[in-house]
Amino acid sequence: ALLSGSPGVLQESNVVLFNDVDEGANSWPFRPLLLKSFPTQPGSCKQIWPCNDSSFFARCGDSVYRVELPSELDSKEVKPQDVQANKVLDLPPNVVSLACSTDGGSSPVFAMLVASEVAGAKPSGPTIVRPRQSLDQNPPASLVIFDAVHGMRKVSKVPRLSESLSLSKGSRKICVWHAFLNAVPEEAERGEYFAANCSDSDVVVHTLTRGAGRVKAAAVSQDGEFILLQANFSRDRPITTHMALALLVWKKGEEAPRPEIAKIIEGQHILNFGFLSDSNIYVTQLSKTDATTTLMQLLPEGTSKLLGDFSEPVLSRSCAASKESVFYGTESANE
Repeated sequence: ALLSGSPGVLQESNVVLFNDVDEGANSWPFRPLLLKSFPTQPGSCKQIWPCNDSSFFARCGDSVYRVELPSELDSKEVKPQDVQANKVLDLPPNVVSLACSTDGGSSPVFAMLVASEVAGAKPSGPTIVRPRQSLDQNPPASLVIFDAVHGMRKVSKVPRLSESLSLSKGSRKICVWHAFLNAVPEEAERGEYFAANCSDSDVVVHTLTRGAGRVKAAAVSQDGEFILLQANFSRDRPITTHMALALLVWKKGEEAPRPEIAKIIEGQHILNFGFLSDSNIYVTQLSKTDATTTLMQLLPEGTSKLLGDFSEPVLSRSCAASKESVFYGTESANE
């Protein structure tokens, strides 16, 4: 797990290993991990992704490392644990967003949005944005893929203001992201969503929305068949209208996502959401000061079914599921 804002031992590392063994009421279930590499040491970690049962990938500074977990902890004391980190790749300059897929194995696939060097340069004068700026933004950014077989390669041009990349975890590599409409930050945060099948030999970028209004986050199922988008689809009131949770379907074997967009939740304040399996998702909603997390099932025809509520809401940035358990961060008034 990645933690931030914690004092004491976490000043040395923001990566911790969770130990679910009950060692008493005063025990702390997290062990800080100190990443050790050669010839230089990794910097502070920004992102982590699972690899297999004994390792994970970590983005530290401008590089990605494979971190080997210890088979046993040195002791029950809460002190940093040294772990081996082997560099996998150095990232190119101007990476805006990075996602990783391992498909349950040890060979990773990384997808990234890379801004052009011209776009990333510090402007020498005022920024001029034309009214109703189109999505044909120049200079364009690049969608870049890295894997062990082909190395790093640019697979497509994308709108210059693209960010927030998501990548499916299965063998079919579906990328989803959004691009803002305006280079000048605006309260409305208007944008559109895009998707691409990076498993194809010729990668085609598909426009998922037209008139999405305010945009925020997206998620893709492991098999790439379900795509979740957060947008309010409001032209008149993009600032004050709650963002809906929308569902699109991209069946395996079909060249493009289906055009139908189903709004499975509307008029609610959605804090977070994500996939727990190919078809099961969690959605955390906020009503005044009360948060609740709902478990839902996505159906092949592009609809959804309510399965139940979590006992405590998901309030962390991520939520992971095994065959028997769900792991996430929460807050409880009872503790």
